[in-house]
Amino acid sequence: MTQIETPVMVFSMNKDLLDTMPKRVKFARKEAGFNSQAEMAKKLGKTREAYAWYETSSNMPIEDLPKFHKETKFSIHWLITGEGDMFGRNKFQDILDELDKLDQKSLNAAKAVIKSLQS
Repeated sequence: MTQIETPVMVFSMNKDLLDTMPKRVKFARKEAGFNSQAEMAKKLGKTREAYAWYETSSNMPIEDLPKFHKETKFSIHWLITGEGDMFGRNKFQDILDELDKLDQKSLNAAKAVIKSLQS
């Protein structure tokens, strides 16, 4: 029997610190390792000034959210609402991620079972 260990991230913070979308966008950028607004702006195809607005005054436009999610891995739902898991993880996806470490035959069989349980 193989035991799978997964790292657990625990966040303990005052909910008011991330009570607006601009605050969550700034938090996500920094946590994802983008040290400057200019770095993220370049990834999104924006000027630094336009991107800075997303972190200070305005909600990020919906068309930029998928790109931002791709770069930071933070959940679009969490970025917009502040609710749910900030990374959008679910138990099934965590299991699938661990199964990616198996050989292809075992992986295909396990994924088929797990996907059938999701429906």
